Amino acid sequence: MHLGFPVVSRVNVKALSLYSYPGEGIYFGGYEGSSIISWFRENMDGTSVPINGANSYIYEVTDEDYNCRLIFGYTPVHSDLVVRELKMSEPTNGNYEGIKKLLSEGAGLECLIKQFYGSTLLEGSHPILESLKEIERDE
Repeated sequence: MHLGFPVVSRVNVKALSLYSYPGEGIYFGGYEGSSIISWFRENMDGTSVPINGANSYIYEVTDEDYNCRLIFGYTPVHSDLVVRELKMSEPTNGNYEGIKKLLSEGAGLECLIKQFYGSTLLEGSHPILESLKEIERDE
């Protein structure tokens, strides 16, 4: 027996870094079971498609995410297997085209990352970061 139907609220996604996004939501309705986590890409035309294999609370950006915004999905499941509707976050503000435009106008990569993401460049390599560096070199 459960005390209520499972519900999730405040579903959102935040940027931990240039390429790591945690999704979160607040579960209500008794004991949580194996709630279903999902991620979606919103393409430039506004369509959203599920990202295969993306089913954890933290999503690591890939090359396929270039020019897309990310959406976090949370389907609440009660411990007695009652499943409710999928709740989705607002899309992220991944503005790769805006970054590309400013790079072509002469802005430095580190300055842009601070402007768009509020942090300095992280050590290491990542496909999107490498793509942006390549754009910067070509300009």
